[in-house]
Amino acid sequence: MKKFFPFILLLVLLVTACSTQQSQNNAPKVPVAKAGEVLVTFVVTLPSNTPEGDSIYIAGNFNDWNPGDRKYRLERTGLVAKITLPLKAESTIEYKYTRGNWGKVEKGPLGEEINNRILEVKKEEIVNDSVDSWADLPLPGEETEEAVEPAVQGEVEVTFRVTVPNYTPDDAEIYIGGSFNNWNPGDPKTKMTKIAEKTYEITLKFDAGTLVEFKFTRGNWETVEKGEKGEEISNRAIKVKDPGVYEFDVKHWRDFVERGDIEVGIPHTLTGHFEKFQLYSPELNNERTIIVYLPPSYKKDKEKRYPVLYMHDGQNIFDTATSFVGEWEVDETCERLITLGELRELIIVGIYNTGEQRLSEYSPWPFSGDGYSSEGKGDLYVDFIINTLKPYIDTHFRTLTDNDNTAIAGSSMGGLISLYAGFRNPEVFGMVGAMSSSFWITGGKIFEFVENAGVDNLKLYIDIGTAEVEQALKDTRNMIDLLKKLGYTDKNLLYVEDEGGLHNERFWAKRFPTMVKFFFGK
Repeated sequence: MKKFFPFILLLVLLVTACSTQQSQNNAPKVPVAKAGEVLVTFVVTLPSNTPEGDSIYIAGNFNDWNPGDRKYRLERTGLVAKITLPLKAESTIEYKYTRGNWGKVEKGPLGEEINNRILEVKKEEIVNDSVDSWADLPLPGEETEEAVEPAVQGEVEVTFRVTVPNYTPDDAEIYIGGSFNNWNPGDPKTKMTKIAEKTYEITLKFDAGTLVEFKFTRGNWETVEKGEKGEEISNRAIKVKDPGVYEFDVKHWRDFVERGDIEVGIPHTLTGHFEKFQLYSPELNNERTIIVYLPPSYKKDKEKRYPVLYMHDGQNIFDTATSFVGEWEVDETCERLITLGELRELIIVGIYNTGEQRLSEYSPWPFSGDGYSSEGKGDLYVDFIINTLKPYIDTHFRTLTDNDNTAIAGSSMGGLISLYAGFRNPEVFGMVGAMSSSFWITGGKIFEFVENAGVDNLKLYIDIGTAEVEQALKDTRNMIDLLKKLGYTDKNLLYVEDEGGLHNERFWAKRFPTMVKFFFGK
């Protein structure tokens, strides 16, 4: 036995060394913050019914919203998980927790959709979060049918009573739109009754046990309620159990926030040089805000002239403080690409929408349905850009005025009116950007218009996210087929399908660099 002892001892030492090395390899790596970064630790408490073996991930604008990115998998112990991330100081991040995919994303306490979490990154800190429920699992404590059985059976009458901001117009009509009326923001059946100064109510019936999600509006989604700081808010939600009165307060309205009519305390995120002014439109008989981004050399080189990009929904493209639900980061993107030498310097003109008139101004044809309606003022809006706005810009700023140096772009309805403007007036706009465009509006009349316009010399950028509404994806593909039939090729048509892309600002911000480089890249 003695002659084997040294061998056994050596074997034990080798196994111990290997185990130690393996343990070191498996230990979580401590991230290192680079210059301009800070370390932020996220600690999240999980719902009691979170499966024991499931991994937890954090997804956000810092990782292209990848819901199962292994680099962003949290270290989990029981019902608590944590991760430390190096994040850019003085930045704003948006994020959510998942269990590996968007079908297993976190939800609210009643199982409702929730907004992105938002964090202003300023210093090294620990962020304590808690997940209320998961999209694919029952609510905690309601795993059995017996647990969710409501005390009251049958229909229940619920009264919604809401107090609106003091600045709300006296003649305003207040509506409630939600899961019970196909999210119709101006449903005559859910118009509320004014019962006192700035107070409205309505009584509706629901089956006991129903989860009701809703928001308050002034008749359309351009006038939907917003949060205390002007931010987008999650759907309101109640689980109907007993008859009663539920009271709510609207903090702000979307159109007032986006026009800048009220100060909501959100920090501005403008990067670079800007000029902002009000401009009256004789074509539309209204006034709107115009914001102009000026490139880095504009104030220094007094002789240089610049190409111009006109963009709709101007309140959403530069500044978080005025945006609907996050900005496009157009200014930051241009400053970065210009510095890298990848982009010509250009002027960008942001045209604010006017809230209630947005759909009418962005549609060349009238339409109505599902709480949306348009008077079809698109021609007047394009006339405003060509006959009033562009002459003002060309007079007051050093621009290159020809169509080869003039682009127009937007998303959703803004994409529709951009394509229309380009094909209607190719002598003015030589480049058109149409992101996630609403080609379905008015039965797809845009297809007939494009086909009959006889225009084949535009430079076109068109995109769509594959996770958007199926009809939108189909219509966009049909538009690309039509354009190719009309003679457009890869030389003057760039089409992008963004895998997993949704219909919102963060995905338009993600794709904006591709578009702007296609138009003005070096």
